[in-house]
Amino acid sequence: EGNSPKAIESFQQALKIIGDRSAPFLLGKIHSDLSASYLVSLNPQDGAENLKKAISLFEKTGQKFQLAIVYNNFGLRLLLKGDWKKAEEIFAKAADLALETDHPELA
Repeated sequence: EGNSPKAIESFQQALKIIGDRSAPFLLGKIHSDLSASYLVSLNPQDGAENLKKAISLFEKTGQKFQLAIVYNNFGLRLLLKGDWKKAEEIFAKAADLALETDHPELA
């Protein structure tokens, strides 16, 4: 549901607005949401670089809740590609990260 093409356009515009400014959490969220929008539009390969950037940013900032979400989306992307074994590993990593948080949505 929703309007994935419009969401993708909006997230790309947000990245342009931020430019070279230091905003690791916000950039991580944008890249994470952009990759999810590509996933929903069934173009997961287009969001692969965004996933990598989101993972890198959230690892640097220690955002385990957000990192769990990104790894879950990464696992979904791998399922769509048919890489079941790697998806299982990534889902396990997402679950481990979720257990390390005390966020009510992941409890």
